[in-house]
Amino acid sequence: MKSLAAKFTGSTKKISIGIAVIRLVRAIMTAMTLVVAARYFGVSAERDAWVLCTAFTMVILQLLFGPINEVFRTKCIHIRVEQGNVVLGQTNASICSFYLWISVLAVLVIELKPELVCNMIAQNLTGVDRHNFIFYVRLIIPSLVLTQLVNGWTSILNCQNVFFIPELYGIVISIFNVIFIVALADYLGVGSLILAMYVGNFVLLLLLVREIRKWQPSPIISLLPNITLCWTLLVSALPFYLPYFFGQLVSLIEKRISMGLGVGNASILDYAQKLVQVPQGVIMGTIATVLAPALAAKFSNNKTQHIQDDVCEYLRMIFLGMIPVVVILAVCSEDLINLFFAHKITIVERIMMAKVTRILTIGLFGVVVYSVAGQALVAQKKGKLYAGIAVLIQIIIVTLNLVWGNMYGLIFMATAWAVTHIVLGIVLLLFIGISMPVLLNRLGSILLILGSGLFVSEYIHSMLATKISIINILISEIAAIVCVISGLRFTRQPEFVAINTIIMRLKNN
Repeated sequence: MKSLAAKFTGSTKKISIGIAVIRLVRAIMTAMTLVVAARYFGVSAERDAWVLCTAFTMVILQLLFGPINEVFRTKCIHIRVEQGNVVLGQTNASICSFYLWISVLAVLVIELKPELVCNMIAQNLTGVDRHNFIFYVRLIIPSLVLTQLVNGWTSILNCQNVFFIPELYGIVISIFNVIFIVALADYLGVGSLILAMYVGNFVLLLLLVREIRKWQPSPIISLLPNITLCWTLLVSALPFYLPYFFGQLVSLIEKRISMGLGVGNASILDYAQKLVQVPQGVIMGTIATVLAPALAAKFSNNKTQHIQDDVCEYLRMIFLGMIPVVVILAVCSEDLINLFFAHKITIVERIMMAKVTRILTIGLFGVVVYSVAGQALVAQKKGKLYAGIAVLIQIIIVTLNLVWGNMYGLIFMATAWAVTHIVLGIVLLLFIGISMPVLLNRLGSILLILGSGLFVSEYIHSMLATKISIINILISEIAAIVCVISGLRFTRQPEFVAINTIIMRLKNN
């Protein structure tokens, strides 16, 4: 076990690879939880209420603490280096006290006026449905306290270079949640999701406390926060509040519009988004962990041209790595959904979910470009420009959804999200100094090869006579991969050399 752990420690690159592997496993567990939930609950008014209430809780959590979480790790590392572990322990205890009291205050306000939440995101509900929704709000919103303490204590462990333990515990808790749902869904309904969430967070909290005590013998939370220290942290976090606000606003508006489209639409959108968020979370985590420090170092050494080269090479690498994911979620979306979501979801609902999933998956290319270019801007000390574009993206999506979302439904909402990210992702690339001719020269061939691979895969998929979903997915995957590798070989792309080297090494071993 120690030898295995040693392979993923000792350098930033190894740690990043280790974290990426663990996040991939966690993403798979998230997808499994989603499939289990769909099997037991399908799309229903009850699950719509769960989706909306948990989404609202996350919105409040991100609005209150998201920007602070962005700067918390950096601040703590500075304190540890400049003032020592004793002061760091006092700081951690004070910040966690701040988290506790603010989250408790938010919970009390919402518990006193839960109908305000209903009016905000589910105003079309009446009678029993409205009463049930308010009941779920009151049950779910207290989880905000546990969730933020988990976030805070995970950050504290990260500051001590303890990265893997919180991630590994997260996998264990995900497995635990699946077991909980399977065991109790028939008796408690959606209540099993709520109970699993509380028990899982509480167990994870205890495990985090146990690990923190190894590094921080002093109290890990104080009775009252240090106002001066908390104010300093808030001031550092202020620039991040605007993008967070608009991001959460988009989420709320999407949920509210989908709720107004009829029973089940909120669940359909949530299932599709969750499927796409599985690869998205892995890719975004890798970009933030690996690319950002490398670009910042090159900018510090006045190697601006190298930043542009690295951005193009990184995009080529990620685009190639996305091919299996895009084939499954876009080309084979109906097969995937029939394979995992056939229980309790009608064929009409599955078709709609497949269409939304396909569009959101294509939008992943835009999200990748936007994220990579954004990290390059931050490395070049243009973070305000990146934040401004982030706000602009959210404003455009909000406006489009408000104007046409109710009229054209989930398909339009997914398209607005995908197209906006693709267009403004390209704009961000231009801002980091990559001209359009250079962009087409460096990325054009790869995009043509990928497009050809997806086209061939789509054509073969449409010609398949078999009704067995897993076979359709495997054949489509093989067709796409063979087409892409052939394209790389015949156009003499450098990626083919790398692939060929890996194959030769495997043969020699």
